[in-house]
Amino acid sequence: MSVTVTGQKRHLDLNSSTLTTTGNVTVGGDVLLDLNDNIRFGGQLAITKENNGELKLYGGTNSTDGGFEFFTWDGSAYESSFTLKNNQNATFAGDVTLSAGNVIVGSQYGIRFNDANTRIYTNTDTPEDLLVE
Repeated sequence: MSVTVTGQKRHLDLNSSTLTTTGNVTVGGDVLLDLNDNIRFGGQLAITKENNGELKLYGGTNSTDGGFEFFTWDGSAYESSFTLKNNQNATFAGDVTLSAGNVIVGSQYGIRFNDANTRIYTNTDTPEDLLVE
């Protein structure tokens, strides 16, 4: 299937119809979607623009390994920079830097270091105290 659009208006309006094609679709301009419409990948992953201005990314539904992985170019190859899994664990490949603001840690939770035995935390009995173990 080949579609060629010429003239001042360069868009394809399907009017709620479905376009099915094999191969690549090359667009020489913007892809415009109405608010709350999705870009879907295999029925699981989706990108949606909400009416309130939010851009929502929906990860895969694979309960053990679904989520998102962001890659950045290091000059010679793409490297994983940030991973967010369905279990809500986030992994950063580099440093996390705050130029302003705070890191908020919930009660009885803390910051654990690589050895998994050292942490800084607070507890519900004395939330104003900072504990190191």
